[in-house]
Amino acid sequence: MKQTVFFIFIAIFLVVIFKPQGLSTSQRESIIKELNSNDFEKSYDAVNKIIKYKIVEVIPIIQTTFWQKDMFDKEKYLDIMVGLKYEFSKHFIYALYDSIEEKAYKNIDSINAKLNLTLLLFKLNDFSKINYLHYNTNSPLGKRSNYKIIDTWRYLLDIPEYEQLAKSTLLRLIEESEYEDDRTRALFWLEKKYKEKITPALIELFPSLSNTYVKQLIIKDNLRYGDFNDVFNLLKETILTDTSEELKSTAAVYLFKHLNVPAHYLIVKKYIRELRYPKVFNYFVEEGVVGKPYLPKSFIKTEEMIDSTISYLVQCKQYNWIGKKEFILKLKSKLNEARKSLISDDTTTCFNHIICFQNEINQTYKDSLNTDSRFVSIEGFMFLYWNAQYILDRLTTPNLKKE
Repeated sequence: MKQTVFFIFIAIFLVVIFKPQGLSTSQRESIIKELNSNDFEKSYDAVNKIIKYKIVEVIPIIQTTFWQKDMFDKEKYLDIMVGLKYEFSKHFIYALYDSIEEKAYKNIDSINAKLNLTLLLFKLNDFSKINYLHYNTNSPLGKRSNYKIIDTWRYLLDIPEYEQLAKSTLLRLIEESEYEDDRTRALFWLEKKYKEKITPALIELFPSLSNTYVKQLIIKDNLRYGDFNDVFNLLKETILTDTSEELKSTAAVYLFKHLNVPAHYLIVKKYIRELRYPKVFNYFVEEGVVGKPYLPKSFIKTEEMIDSTISYLVQCKQYNWIGKKEFILKLKSKLNEARKSLISDDTTTCFNHIICFQNEINQTYKDSLNTDSRFVSIEGFMFLYWNAQYILDRLTTPNLKKE
């Protein structure tokens, strides 16, 4: 009797302190009823609403019926307790954990059940069960397809004292897990957390990976953040040595879309001919499709970008991607004048020279009826036009000072 009165008092206190805004009594009661729905989506929607609107009057119901519920409902109830920051949440979690240890339940996945409880404890800043997570990550029983293990490590990425451990573990799972879903899930969480900062680690890990699909995901989604030379060398080696023709194709396609200097284009073009995929060969070689060059990193000075474009102009001439000597000299003169203007802090004149250079490239490339010997190929256009655009993007910054 005293215990019941105590629970009622706690519920009234919580309602007074955290009374939800915008919901009537009948709406709150309706949400609580949906908690016991046989419809999975409805019941978990109710869990989320109870937490969102702080419907704390559900606490006495949870307390009095908790031990009569099946494991699925117990887990929902614990989610609510933790979400509402109920002060006795840990007591229920530990009691349930102990009862699972004592094999009080049949026909349940005890590993996943205890992993759920471990994650809930983590959310309460209680890391006493981290050894259980370690054990199930490394033991034969734990080494099965298990997204809960991945997601629990993911939670620890946001806990400073465990971040490095979680990061290294997820990287290891990408390499060692026997299950593709686990590898891709670990990769997803690392990319979501670190974005471009995880790329060097993935480049280092890449050669030791055995799963083609995971390698393809890294190429498509993450390598764009990496140092170009590191990425180029990695994918060139993939094209030359990997046994998967599918992966070779993915690497070649990526390089054609993310080229940096003309010499790289020629190397890729040479080796892509050895692929067995005629569609790849036809599309990228015969059609001459070339992607934009890499956007220079922010620490590269605008003056250096102009120097690089002058170098690309010379290389394009060597590879016969641009023609007529007088035309090339005129373009080079515009770039040199742009460089001088930038050094003199005259960014307006610099901008005008670069825009003239870009327009000349664009017009000559598009003018297929031109009767003189001037020409710009698709390769010359992509390297020269887009590098000029990257310079213009820098110069359009208001009040740009010499870097």
